[in-house]
Amino acid sequence: MRFLILGAGGLGGYFGGRLVRSGAGVGFLVRPRRAAQLAERKLVIKEPDGDFVIPVRTLTAGEIERKYDVVLLTCKAYDLESAAAAIAPAMGPGARSYRYSMASTRSTSSGSVLAANTCWAA
Repeated sequence: MRFLILGAGGLGGYFGGRLVRSGAGVGFLVRPRRAAQLAERKLVIKEPDGDFVIPVRTLTAGEIERKYDVVLLTCKAYDLESAAAAIAPAMGPGARSYRYSMASTRSTSSGSVLAANTCWAA
């Protein structure tokens, strides 16, 4: 299976990194600045049993040249519209989407902020 992970932050980096580590074919769709960071420092995942550092394949908007079996969106809610447009080339004809949402609230100095992450698989 080919996986495309939009985002390489907390959720996308962790789940995508675990997939890479298991031998799955994974591409991370990220912004140019994040692609440069990953090229230089690789993906670092910190776990209680020990950290691991792995090189990952990155793509930026407009570089998707093939369809993927699974596409995961791991972005903030305010990025969903541009994220959906960015992954469109990765979705094959007749692709079915399943939407899973996870939201959490965190406190900041200016009050509580709702942070939402949405994952779609096609």
